[in-house]
Amino acid sequence: MRSFFRSIRACLLTASIGCLGFTGSAQAIPLADLLVPGAILDIGDLRFSEFAYSNVGDMAKALDIMVSTVIDAEGNSGITISGDLNDTSVSPGPSAASISYSVSILDSLPSTHLVTAVNIKADFFLTDLGYANLNATVLNDSLDLVQLFSHNSGVHVPPTDSGMKFLSTPGRQINVVMDNIDAFASLNTGSMGPAVAGITSIEQTFTVVPEPQTAFLVGFGLLGLAFAGRLD
Repeated sequence: MRSFFRSIRACLLTASIGCLGFTGSAQAIPLADLLVPGAILDIGDLRFSEFAYSNVGDMAKALDIMVSTVIDAEGNSGITISGDLNDTSVSPGPSAASISYSVSILDSLPSTHLVTAVNIKADFFLTDLGYANLNATVLNDSLDLVQLFSHNSGVHVPPTDSGMKFLSTPGRQINVVMDNIDAFASLNTGSMGPAVAGITSIEQTFTVVPEPQTAFLVGFGLLGLAFAGRLD
């Protein structure tokens, strides 16, 4: 009976999270809710699922990390992960976390459409000497790596870094593994209170386009129709 109610809860959670993909401004939800088996998050033409998370040291727990949908300036859909992914100088050694998930194109989109690029932007926060790194691996039929990092020499301004990677093998489904979210805050050397180094938010959006040959044929067809219209 207990497993039955767990299944019902997972189904309801899946339905409620999936609906977020169709709202204009989706409310952020805890990462912990997406760790439930079968949970999905839809945005635009993409579906996010199969989330996993692990953490050591000062990195935030899954309940304290929020996930929200986003559409970037180029119209690409994606998600933003925000929370205290950091390390403080009061604890020994660095802190680390790993976040992974699956991205797939919704079945409503023609089979010719593929995910061709991943765009990742991270907001780093360093109050004193230290560093923060983010390595994102895209797994498909190939392996592509996006690496972001920030080092600080005492400048109290949150730096921003971003990276874009055209996938060597585009596909309708890819897996993103941020297996090295790593931060280290050195012993406080100037500011009041403990030093902090980490990442406050990670935005990931994905470029979806038709296969090149399909786009060419569609464009050629439209050109032909335009030419035929002029002949009439």
